[in-house]
Amino acid sequence: MLETSFPLVSVVMPVHNGALYLSDAIKSILSQTYPNFELIIINDGSSDNSEYIIHAFNDSRIKYHLFIKQQGIVAALNYGLTLAKGDFIARMDADDISLKHRLAKQVEMLLNNPEIDILGTQYIGINGRSRSLPILHDDIIWHTLNASPFVHPSVMFRASFIKLNNIRYNTDYQFAEDLALWVDCFSLTRMANLNERLIKYRYHNGTHKKHLEQVALLNTKIKTELIKKLIPVLHADDCQRLAICLNRHVSQEYSILWFKNTLAFFDHVIQVSGGEIKLKQALNNCIWFHLTAKPGLFLELNKELKKRAWISIGIGKTIWLVVKSIMKYN
Repeated sequence: MLETSFPLVSVVMPVHNGALYLSDAIKSILSQTYPNFELIIINDGSSDNSEYIIHAFNDSRIKYHLFIKQQGIVAALNYGLTLAKGDFIARMDADDISLKHRLAKQVEMLLNNPEIDILGTQYIGINGRSRSLPILHDDIIWHTLNASPFVHPSVMFRASFIKLNNIRYNTDYQFAEDLALWVDCFSLTRMANLNERLIKYRYHNGTHKKHLEQVALLNTKIKTELIKKLIPVLHADDCQRLAICLNRHVSQEYSILWFKNTLAFFDHVIQVSGGEIKLKQALNNCIWFHLTAKPGLFLELNKELKKRAWISIGIGKTIWLVVKSIMKYN
């Protein structure tokens, strides 16, 4: 149960030209069942009517701050961290919707589990698929090899952890600032995701596609350092090559030869690592990830996949690939 004192939660929401969905995002926080929070909104140089929408809410819990010129989401987030007065700091984006029990359930979890300093939730995709995120700390670390283990705007931090470790988002990783932060924090604390969908998340397809190669390069750099820590016996060049395989680059040219070479390389990585189970799971996810980009190659590759006992794509995914392959060739 929640403590009767209801510790303060600081919700940090950066906004840049977010007028289209901003009102619903603000309403979703103001409608929380958890009573004791402040909503820190940083207007990052918006040129639309975002400011008008914010001022339309007459609520003392809203703390509004304006950047006259756009400084970027990293600067806005870091400024929000310095402004936060709460015992807990919750992230929120200007185009997502927090379900009404979100803050209450996250605060309860953090109060009952003092070893956890970073806590996310499952999510509902507004304009895309809802994927399950890992729950436990070790699974979160290995999941990061393929994708972010958190929906960023669902995360709640323990403020004491942020202050003690001087946690800030890295300006060198704009568009991948969240992934860089998680990897930096892995060795500092424990992380978790609630096994409940408590936020409606909107995919940023336009922005993501515009910066796809930049994001892939940043993710490769971040994951290279993570691989060095997870598999210290792996040669530095192999760490970088594995990180590249774990990302989809715009310049990626898929072919039967590419898949065969990649599978042989994965065999080598597994052998060197001693057959770590979580690594095998991560590489399985990677294979699936790349096959979805080129499903027409699956039937021709199937023999290569079956040669490897560590590969298990699953019946559902296999059926999807077969159907897509048949459609490709017909």
